[in-house]
Amino acid sequence: MPETAGRGERVTYQPSCHLQYVMKVKDAPAKLVKEIPNSEYVDLPEKKYCCGSAGIYNLLQPKLANEILDKKMSRVKETESAVLITANPGCFLQMKLGVHREGMEDQIETKHVADYLMESIERAESAGKQ
Repeated sequence: MPETAGRGERVTYQPSCHLQYVMKVKDAPAKLVKEIPNSEYVDLPEKKYCCGSAGIYNLLQPKLANEILDKKMSRVKETESAVLITANPGCFLQMKLGVHREGMEDQIETKHVADYLMESIERAESAGKQ
């Protein structure tokens, strides 16, 4: 893995159901995030449970999807993280909605794992040039 650098932030990761249960990718994204120096990884309680996106479930059953999201957001709050990382576009949008619904936009960023990793690489490269 290239050099990476965090901002001293606390981060957590919500794995997508598709990655976990269809593709059988359980730990790879979190493992990459855990390796970033100057960041603190916090395991998300009950991370194995869906965020409510479930493909297009959030579009077909918005009331139930939001109930699932509310439960997930209570777990996100427990982590006291500054960054909530996902690896699926549907989960990203659902978790971003949860942050908005909870009024936490000034407390926690929602990032796709690829974006978070790229930013950490760019940060390390910038620090190396100084």
